[in-house]
Amino acid sequence: MKCPLAMAFVLLLLPGIAGAQPPPPPPAQNGNVWNSQSHEPAPGPTRERETAAGLRGTPAEQHQKTDEVEHLDTQIQQRAQQTHDGVMSGRAATEPTP
Repeated sequence: MKCPLAMAFVLLLLPGIAGAQPPPPPPAQNGNVWNSQSHEPAPGPTRERETAAGLRGTPAEQHQKTDEVEHLDTQIQQRAQQTHDGVMSGRAATEPTP
């Protein structure tokens, strides 16, 4: 008697399962790629537009900015290393290193 009851229950659920919608297609956008087109700016045209708009600056200004970015990068790397060393030695990350 249990088997026909279970079979009837499955048959009642079958139309609902058959009518389920397929999952939606993946989006056309993936990071900087939209519809198979890369939207990452190319360096050449970007430099040309910056120069035409007066945003490039002189070579000395560009060099100064490059030096500043490299200095900031060095600071970040040093702080990351200090934090790593502090964690590995059991000190809190806020404690100054000797």
